[in-house]
Amino acid sequence: MRELEYANGGHNPPLLLRADGSIETLASTSTVIGFFPEWHCATRHITLAPGDLLVIYADGVTEVADASGNEFGVAHIVETVQRHLQDSPQELFCTFRKPSRNSASGSSSTISRS
Repeated sequence: MRELEYANGGHNPPLLLRADGSIETLASTSTVIGFFPEWHCATRHITLAPGDLLVIYADGVTEVADASGNEFGVAHIVETVQRHLQDSPQELFCTFRKPSRNSASGSSSTISRS
């Protein structure tokens, strides 16, 4: 088991796909940085178990639209990751980079397996 301390200042919430199949969203720990004269950021701790998968992505991934104007969305990220759970993090990353009308080609994401 490993412990992760994280901070999230208003960015898209990372997804934690647990080895048991459950999915957690890592919530923001503060407001967006730069909007207020004073800014404080808390951190949170989570425990990562063997086989857990942490997916960190930018809004560019969720906002990519297909030919019909439908955005990729968080639900599609989860579906794609679940279909490719046996892949290495590098292969999973490449899945999101493949150009197709249903993928987030060229968008930023980070995938890390515990």
